[in-house]
Amino acid sequence: MNYPPIEVSGDIRPLQWLAAVALTWLLSTSNRAVRDRATKALVNLLSPSLKVAAALLEKFNQVDDPYISERLLAACYGAMMQGLDRTGCMAVASALWASYFAEKRTPPVHLAARDYLLGSLLYARAVGQLSREVDIEVAKAKFASPWPLERVIDEDLEAYRKKGYGDAICSSTEKHGDFGNYTLRAWLHDTMCLPRSLAGQTTRQLYERWQSDFEAKATAAQLHAYTDLLRASLNYRQRPEHGWLSEKGKAESARLWKALAQANTVLKEQLPPEMLVDYSDFAERHLLEATRMDDDDRRPAEFGHATVRRWICARAHTIGWNEELFEEFDEGPHISRERIGNHRVERIGKKYQHIALAEVTARLTDNLVVCSYDDDGKLHAFEYGPGGRDMKNDLDPSLLVRSKQESGWASTPQTWWTPSSPQLPYGDTEWLLSWVKVESNLCNGPEEIEVMSPDCGPWLVVDCSRRWEVPGQSRRNHAQAWSQITCLVTRLGAGPELARDLLSQQRTDVSRLSGERELGTFLGEHGWRDENELRLSKSTSLGIFTPYADIVEFLTAEGNTRDNSVEESFTLHLPSAAAIKLLDLHLHSGRRPEYVDRAGVIRWQDPSLSTRGAGAGVVSRDYFLRRLSEAGLEPVWVLAGEKNVYGGQGLSAGNGFGGRLHHTTVLTIVNGHLKPFGQKTDLLQPSKV
Repeated sequence: MNYPPIEVSGDIRPLQWLAAVALTWLLSTSNRAVRDRATKALVNLLSPSLKVAAALLEKFNQVDDPYISERLLAACYGAMMQGLDRTGCMAVASALWASYFAEKRTPPVHLAARDYLLGSLLYARAVGQLSREVDIEVAKAKFASPWPLERVIDEDLEAYRKKGYGDAICSSTEKHGDFGNYTLRAWLHDTMCLPRSLAGQTTRQLYERWQSDFEAKATAAQLHAYTDLLRASLNYRQRPEHGWLSEKGKAESARLWKALAQANTVLKEQLPPEMLVDYSDFAERHLLEATRMDDDDRRPAEFGHATVRRWICARAHTIGWNEELFEEFDEGPHISRERIGNHRVERIGKKYQHIALAEVTARLTDNLVVCSYDDDGKLHAFEYGPGGRDMKNDLDPSLLVRSKQESGWASTPQTWWTPSSPQLPYGDTEWLLSWVKVESNLCNGPEEIEVMSPDCGPWLVVDCSRRWEVPGQSRRNHAQAWSQITCLVTRLGAGPELARDLLSQQRTDVSRLSGERELGTFLGEHGWRDENELRLSKSTSLGIFTPYADIVEFLTAEGNTRDNSVEESFTLHLPSAAAIKLLDLHLHSGRRPEYVDRAGVIRWQDPSLSTRGAGAGVVSRDYFLRRLSEAGLEPVWVLAGEKNVYGGQGLSAGNGFGGRLHHTTVLTIVNGHLKPFGQKTDLLQPSKV
């Protein structure tokens, strides 16, 4: 299913409607390639005329297959985010409200479906197309579900072991099954065993509250036992810091932990049933874990995975899967049994498992808190959106790119945005050794950054990684070179200060300059649903004392993995959310992830989308410099890389090292012109060749 651009206007056309209905029914399949491509094709079909999306929502409102309803919601959200029919967003938002939130209606108990639902309403609000009857806070309040989970014990699963062993669902959802282990762990991580009503508090506060209540009602004997337990905890914490490195230290740690466990047992023996339950629910584990890690801000225990595994197994059977109907298909030769692979055609049982998983995770997050290791024990209510999708979403419905023309690890060809390449020597070893020492032919001048497009438009390269080698030389002593272009921004007038800081050391590891640059949102959410304030900050550990900020983020799509509509893996070089706001840009579309200004003029692009070459972010020169200046900012470029000589990798050759020249060049804007500010080089001597 290819999805070329479609132009639609006026009322819904019969062929368009029939195509939309047919694509929607394809969303039910367990063939991931068909389902994913049908989803994207539906996004493309709906995006120019969102009234069709609203009509589809009404037609499929009562469908009883969550695989269809989830992906239909995804397609509607993706179509809205294309930005081709913004006024039509109101019709979609109204249809969603009427179908899922109005009066006594309730949204599906399905984590992904709710995410797309809420995202659609938020997008309509962001573009000023939210109808009056829609109340987003009321919609959020309806994300509720029964609690606790229905109890399922091992004996309940015996009905699914008619052959003396578990059926396909049992095998997959058990502790050592791929689904029951890897998939479940990814979806449940950070979901804690404490009620959502405790959100906003910390584990330290909860423990101190328990301790205060305990001390107020405990008997003298119970207080004495608790004091002994605290003393044992302190003794364990005060053991030698690195004692575990020696046998003596290990033995002492074991002795102290045993004493702690004994003191804990004594306390529990002193407690009546009600107080014992109160202690065991939270305080006991927190005290022991805080002692073990010498950290009073430890997060609580995750909700029991075994409980969820059993529930999913039972639920998948309850909603319709059984061996009589599906075993022949699920055991067929077309089903991939590899742990790692694209799994284009999955078991029908896998579909039922995913439906049950999305339901149970919605119920867990409705009723329990979440807490990551980075939260220092702070408990949170689950939030739908980018932060709540971590390791859960399977495709980005707004991304319609299937592949790029980026050269990747191949030698970077000369293009209009990478206009030059170094002359690499080959053959004579002495020539190679001489070449690596020469501080020239580094491709590090202003002409690498100030480039001209085929239509004679002036552009600036703000991010690009380039790599060069001589083909067919890997088994001989050979030369190789690479460099990275990175643009940073600082306050107006501080460019020379930042440039001096940058030249204090080599900057070949540009990731240290930029921090986290991987996009955390869907492509169509970028710029309105993520942090978009530009924050200048120092990096004193890197010798940079002048505040600066990076302006590029990356979206990486992997081919034939979670999203089977992506043919080959690629990376998009995008303006950061802060840069989008600063430059007043918006996404052109998910098919053409370029960024345009209010007049629709392209101001940011990745040329490798359509032309073979290095992946890059390039920005319209004059527009970029003007917008920065108006915001009281100026750009500084770092062009850093290496020249290397390596020994041959033939059958008998070693892996000798012939030397490396590190180079860092910093360029600034002087009177409207890009000029080199300075250069730093360091030579690493060869070992052998």
